[in-house]
Amino acid sequence: MSKFLYYCNLCGYTAKYTQGKYQHIKTQKHIRNTTMYSIENSTKNGTSDDTTLSSNIIVNINKTNNTKNDNDNVVRIQKNPKESKMNPKESKRIRNVSYHDKMVYICKYCNKKFTTNSNMNRHINKKRCKIQNEENLSMKKEILEIKTELDKAINKISDYKNKMVIANNNSNNNYYNNIDTMNMNNINNLNVNFGNVIPMETFLYNMEHVNKIPEEDIDNLVYTSQHMGIEDIANCFEKIISKNCIEQTKNMVTDSGIKMLPTIPVLCTDGSMRSHKERLLQSWDTIYNDKHFSKMWDIVNNRVYELKNEYIFVSNKHKKKLYSKIKKKVTIDDLYSLNN
Repeated sequence: MSKFLYYCNLCGYTAKYTQGKYQHIKTQKHIRNTTMYSIENSTKNGTSDDTTLSSNIIVNINKTNNTKNDNDNVVRIQKNPKESKMNPKESKRIRNVSYHDKMVYICKYCNKKFTTNSNMNRHINKKRCKIQNEENLSMKKEILEIKTELDKAINKISDYKNKMVIANNNSNNNYYNNIDTMNMNNINNLNVNFGNVIPMETFLYNMEHVNKIPEEDIDNLVYTSQHMGIEDIANCFEKIISKNCIEQTKNMVTDSGIKMLPTIPVLCTDGSMRSHKERLLQSWDTIYNDKHFSKMWDIVNNRVYELKNEYIFVSNKHKKKLYSKIKKKVTIDDLYSLNN
């Protein structure tokens, strides 16, 4: 009985079956060794012979039926005399040199090279990069300048509101003394004394469809949301709402001919802001939710999308800060001064 054993002269690989031979020929190790052998052989002889690239050598193992021990096997190896013996470990040493180059990490600011990514991150995060520090300093100056311009714009809005208010200190003091003992939590008292405040439903409708927020105010809000904190966003949001309310009530009067007060229809006398008062279509009422404040923010955010094709994202937790800023805006003293 005879078997055939396949032996790879380049890799030192043996197989008893033909399938093992073909699987070995497809391996990267065999391909590299064959390529290297071909290059060396062509360098020595000046030509490349396809017959020398053959790495499969048939080994005939004759096993007789009369023998019982494997020691009686006779192995005859037929080699190609043109092929030279090659140390299998030699290819591994070459591969180590060729495929194990060290990676280089480069700082995107100053192009300084590092051997590890952690060293590069430390260089950037610890502010050791001079070029990055210069860029950050320049950016901070630019943000400071824009914030100054934003503060100027906000001050203009405040000045505009002050011009719309005509205050008489003497009459205000007398009026305050007369109703100082009033319970302002009483809805009837608010209806009697401050019925000339724009209803919340009318205010929201006009802000969405009639007196839309101008693009200048939207630009300020977008920039604030991108470069500043939630407190700055709340301040800018409150200024936009107040300015829009002043614009709406500029020439507005009640059914009885009384001029509307240029103030948002909100009054909060609860220090913990668990509830607040709103001027609705019918009368003042106590409200225990933020439905109308959420509507305000949606109108403003939709206006941002209309002009800038983007939305401003504010989490629900931070939205409460926006609403609180609106609630704290109007005090009873403000209503007194505006009503006289």
